[in-house]
Amino acid sequence: MEQLPPHIKAKTSEERPLEDVGPTERISSECPRELEKKGRNADDEAQNEPNVEAKSGATPYSLWISDLFAAHHALDRIPSSRAEGQSKEGLRLTTMACNSCILPQGGQWCLLVSSQKLEACRGEAMKKVLWGVITVLIGAILIAAVGVGFHSQQYVAPAGTQVAKSDGTVTVNGKTYQHVTLDFVTEPSAAGNLPNGKPVHPGGNEGWPAYAPNNQFQVPANSVVTIHWVQYDSGEVVNNAFFAKVQGTVGGKANINGEVVDGIDPSNMAHSFTVRGLPGVDPNFFVSVPAPSSKLGDEAVNDKGGVTVDFSFISGTKGLYSWNCEFPCGSGVGGFGGAMSSYGYMSGYIHVV
Repeated sequence: MEQLPPHIKAKTSEERPLEDVGPTERISSECPRELEKKGRNADDEAQNEPNVEAKSGATPYSLWISDLFAAHHALDRIPSSRAEGQSKEGLRLTTMACNSCILPQGGQWCLLVSSQKLEACRGEAMKKVLWGVITVLIGAILIAAVGVGFHSQQYVAPAGTQVAKSDGTVTVNGKTYQHVTLDFVTEPSAAGNLPNGKPVHPGGNEGWPAYAPNNQFQVPANSVVTIHWVQYDSGEVVNNAFFAKVQGTVGGKANINGEVVDGIDPSNMAHSFTVRGLPGVDPNFFVSVPAPSSKLGDEAVNDKGGVTVDFSFISGTKGLYSWNCEFPCGSGVGGFGGAMSSYGYMSGYIHVV
């Protein structure tokens, strides 16, 4: 408690005389209850000095403190009935918010406070602690609610779950697998209906692209899944050419408009179908297939000028897998807003059972 505040050069008692005190007089290490006013402006200073006299018999305390910030943490160690003259070691007081009188003295601070003010300080400190706890609890509840919301949405399919159709068996690298098929399209507008009458996206935004008619799929584990994809949207330059490559498919290839390829032109990409296992589910599983712009380019409209993308992959172990488009085809900064950040347009899940 006898430490000096930061950035103040330490001085001995003989080296730090008060105003009008000769250098041969020693300065008391105890904080005075009231400093005597001397000098030309003594009367004016006395009139403006805060009143720190104890009221109703309360006993004032005079304590040296050098760390006003640290004083905030030890209020409960000061009893309201503490008698004047008792040891002050280890005692600290709260900040000036309790209307205590702060007097500069010899490079330190002398804090004068009455027992009544101590009780008031305790009340204020308890209020701050209570509000701090409430604020933390509210923040934790909000974060938990957001997490639950994001977690629960993975089970909400805008148009239900498409269960893969069984198509016998197929042999890959000498091993026979169950064979199933899925099909979907990508449209430049999420509004309106598909040729079969199903909505592109229930309540879809007209200016947003979307996968249709489903964003959730179900396939059996350890089977060959063949996807038939018709892509009607326009394309642009992808910001990461990695996703213009075919990855994780049977043979590392895809069939685009009748041509077997291992990738597309990164400057003319429309979307990708990229699949990963959720945390703890088949961590090495990864499939990503790109699709180029429709034949109509920038004039793309729903269900016209489509290009076909066909590929197969071997499904992983049982669990929940997420898929999404890695081409920033949304709005806002970097194209990752709008359809890209709204569940069900450019993202979904594959349930492997």
